[in-house]
Amino acid sequence: MKLSCAITSLALALLPFGAAAQTFDDYMRDFFSVPRLDEPVAEKPVSFDYDLRFDFAFVNNEYDSSNREFSPSQTIAATRISPYVGVRVRQGETGRHRVMVGVDVLKDFGAVLNFGKLFVDFSVWYQFDGTFGKNKLSAIAGIYPRYLTEGRYTSVIYSDYFRFYDNNFEGVLLKWRRPKAFYEIGLDWNGRKGPQRRERFNIFTSADAAATSWLRFGWQGMFQHYACTDETAGIVVDECFLNPYMTFDFAQMSGLQALSLTIGPYVEYERDRRFHGKPLIPVGGDAVFLIRNWNVSLRNEFFYGQSMAPFWRDVDGRDEVYANNLYYRDAFWQVTLGDPRKFSWYDCLEASWTPHLTDFLDLKIAVKAHFLDGPKGPFAGWQQIATLTFDLQSLLDRDNRLKMRNAREKRRSRRQAVPPGPQTTL
Repeated sequence: MKLSCAITSLALALLPFGAAAQTFDDYMRDFFSVPRLDEPVAEKPVSFDYDLRFDFAFVNNEYDSSNREFSPSQTIAATRISPYVGVRVRQGETGRHRVMVGVDVLKDFGAVLNFGKLFVDFSVWYQFDGTFGKNKLSAIAGIYPRYLTEGRYTSVIYSDYFRFYDNNFEGVLLKWRRPKAFYEIGLDWNGRKGPQRRERFNIFTSADAAATSWLRFGWQGMFQHYACTDETAGIVVDECFLNPYMTFDFAQMSGLQALSLTIGPYVEYERDRRFHGKPLIPVGGDAVFLIRNWNVSLRNEFFYGQSMAPFWRDVDGRDEVYANNLYYRDAFWQVTLGDPRKFSWYDCLEASWTPHLTDFLDLKIAVKAHFLDGPKGPFAGWQQIATLTFDLQSLLDRDNRLKMRNAREKRRSRRQAVPPGPQTTL
């Protein structure tokens, strides 16, 4: 009897401490905004919005096998952090408005620390996301980060180097998503005419639509206007590139994470208005094979055709080689060092490992090998690559989806638990 009384007294004595501890846990949970999945979601008409991205890239290029004729051998290691803050406004049940502002802070490893050069870019954009039945529309205007684009753009349009060091687009972006299709078109005005700077802009577009569970059609394309400075009037290059493609996707049939073959033609129009009287129209064909399982991928891209960068080695009116000043694509898309009108081939083989750490953290470790008609044989060189991306928005979107799903299930269970109306027993 005495023992039971002692146990009861001890339990009653510890009860306030347990309640206080629980209250403190709830307070800390609410303070740090950890999602409470047991509560319904009520979105406010106006709310504070934020995002944060962190990127790390290590790329070691070894191109001595091609005598460094296409691209120099070098090692690139850099990190970038991009914080964004803003306001989100809800318009009924179908529309969302966002106004965001942010900066890019980038540092190359080993470079002399210069705080003035750390802040490499500034972002400010307006975004509308609307739902119209089964269709979704997104419209963006301003200086917006590259990750907002969702289309397929391979290295023949934007190289990995360009993607990392040029993180923002300046212009507009329109995205339209249907249940089985996606369309995107955007404008990047990245050059204002001045004493040392050219007027230039490019329009990029991508699409992807499913015909069946294993067949998809789409395109990737770009138009670029590369004009003159104040001192080089009349020097203008026009470039238009289009790659329609079809993808055979056998992942569901095979049980693998990915198993696909993408094929399509390359058609390009290029004209240097001052130094080349007639335009060049390079053509070719491309086939990309991809297989992935256990997060290990093997991707091979084979191209046969003419140079997709025919003016790469030409000199403009300021005695500067066009090269990367004109083109955003990889240098290997020159295909050959000789006549750009000659038909030749280019092959890129990539093996990569992309472990799924979390929904908001992407890690990639890869090796690339390049082959083409080079001065010292078909092997042009290889790369060792490691990239890491932290995306806070993916974490926020995941938690919001979990909360909304849990709220729907809770409402459904409550409806099912409601007893039926009064019944009369005869």
